[in-house]
Amino acid sequence: MTGNNNSVAAKSSMPKIIDRCNRIMKSPTPCPCPCPCPTAEVMDFENDGYLPDWFLMEVLSRLPINFAIRLKCVSRKWLSLISDPAFVHFYVSRASAVPRCPLVFLFKKLYVEGSTLTYFPENKLTEIIFSPPNPTSPAYHVLPLPNSQEAKGKTYFINAVDNGLVLYRGSEIWWDARDYFSEYYICDPITKQWFPLPEPKYASKRVSLGFITHVEAGILTSYKVVLIHCCRHIRHFLKFEVFSSETGEWVEHTVHSQCGMMVCRFRNPVLLSGNLHWIDFQSGIVAYDPYDCPDKFRLIGFPYDVDKKHPSVRCGVHGVHQGHLKYFEVTPLHHRDACSDFKIWVLEDYNSDGWCLQHIVRNEDILVDSRLHHAVPGTIFIAFHPYDADIVYLEWHDDLVTYNTKTRRVEALGIPFLPESDITYFLDLECWLCFPLVLPPWPIYIPPSLIPPMHIK
Repeated sequence: MTGNNNSVAAKSSMPKIIDRCNRIMKSPTPCPCPCPCPTAEVMDFENDGYLPDWFLMEVLSRLPINFAIRLKCVSRKWLSLISDPAFVHFYVSRASAVPRCPLVFLFKKLYVEGSTLTYFPENKLTEIIFSPPNPTSPAYHVLPLPNSQEAKGKTYFINAVDNGLVLYRGSEIWWDARDYFSEYYICDPITKQWFPLPEPKYASKRVSLGFITHVEAGILTSYKVVLIHCCRHIRHFLKFEVFSSETGEWVEHTVHSQCGMMVCRFRNPVLLSGNLHWIDFQSGIVAYDPYDCPDKFRLIGFPYDVDKKHPSVRCGVHGVHQGHLKYFEVTPLHHRDACSDFKIWVLEDYNSDGWCLQHIVRNEDILVDSRLHHAVPGTIFIAFHPYDADIVYLEWHDDLVTYNTKTRRVEALGIPFLPESDITYFLDLECWLCFPLVLPPWPIYIPPSLIPPMHIK
């Protein structure tokens, strides 16, 4: 008799569960409360317990990540189930069968006034887990920043992304090197978890940062942050500083070279085959493996037919698409009434320097969207599309655009490249003002052991 009463009570709770799910799913914003919400109606384990775990896992694993996470608020049982590593593994395994994870863009430069982010107008602040349905039309999103009085007046720059995690730094003064300092942070923009790193040994603004993470089954197992010091003059060595999650310390590595080196700090490194790759004005592309070979680097020569007229202001940039290193060059304009020429090379064999010219288009053959300025000096490469080999993202005047190598057409995405702001820009020589971020199928779990001591937030 008692079992029948429990069954009746459980079934009678189903309308409440369904109603609660509907309210959560229809809510325009994520629930700001901890899960499950302490102020909301929360079901007991017994009241929705007649739904077997295998059934709930099958249903919940088919939902988009933002809905699955929000449904933790339904009940304590659902919170426990969705938080369980077994469910996360099941969800990630199912999501891995669909290779196209959502793509969003993060604006590179962020500014904190007090404890609020002021770079975006109120109507453009969007939660990052609500990614647009069309992966070719990504939206801008913002990162959580230190919510403290110490953050007031600071500018933050995104420097690298990997496996859904973001490396960014806070800087207070750029124009006076005597007062310069940087604070480095790692952030998961989905969970909004962030933590600072210890200060590197040498504080300098003339550095470029790389970021490598190792993730297994949705769990961060290790990471390294690499600073390469960039000089204004040629020298025959490179100085790296590497922060390792295993030791919690920065270690310096000075690597000598027979070639003259002058790494460009305005070109962010790209990651491929465990190596970070930087553009060097003189010698080519520097490949550096901080895990296995921190005391050496490899030089990959430029394509033989790159622009050799302007080596000190080389307009080429590199990127990665589907496991291949690519090199994109914008030929400098010779007069104001023309677009730049575009060239794309691909390194088909990573272990050689054999570049293959994959695409070339003359400026007069580029078809420009009527909504855009046709003549744009200094077009800037942003990224290769992670899934579509024909699509390249570019900065075009004040717009983020796509360039299609098949149709030779430049089209606006309808997203402003420079978000509205009353803040005065400075040091706009940064070449990437936004970062593409492929969202992982599930938020990456960061074990407390990988967070530097005394810095858990």
